[in-house]
Amino acid sequence: VEPPTWSASDRERARSVVLLDSSNAAESAARHVARSVDEVRNLGELDGGIEHVAWAHLDALATLAASRPGEICAVVSSGEAILDVRGTGTGGRNQHLVLTALVAAKDRSSGLSDFAFLGAGTDGVDGNSSAAGAIGWQGLLDEARTRGLDACAALDDFDSAGFFEPLGAQIVCGPTGTNVRDLRVFIGIGG
Repeated sequence: VEPPTWSASDRERARSVVLLDSSNAAESAARHVARSVDEVRNLGELDGGIEHVAWAHLDALATLAASRPGEICAVVSSGEAILDVRGTGTGGRNQHLVLTALVAAKDRSSGLSDFAFLGAGTDGVDGNSSAAGAIGWQGLLDEARTRGLDACAALDDFDSAGFFEPLGAQIVCGPTGTNVRDLRVFIGIGG
């Protein structure tokens, strides 16, 4: 089959229109999250290394929650974190980001009395796993430990899917047929 050819007049009449982008995804998420929390901060598009992105969300959430003690606060962003995979596990940048944030929140004094984190690819695919991402919450690391799962070992082997799947904490929706980058929602209560 021959590919179609475009004449000069065809190219002049053609135009591209962006219907949605990652900032639209973050704005929409922020609007929906605002229905269930007291305060939302949209960080917009945020790229960079996994640790940078995780800590940026944790720091923004801790600062927001400290200004509103006892209230439910959220931080939302879109973008793509950079992950240089060196291990042999399964997973992707969204699951790795959530696991990184869980370990960092436990290791750092975040000032949050309760929290939950979500990271997911809008395309429904996260790395080499069948999940789009994962959800983590304050007690998940303790629950994992009782099941013999080690969060730090999973991070070292880049096996975030192997960590989240047995805990039922993966987001599995299948390919969505579209991609406007990744979406993250971090929720917490200061106190």
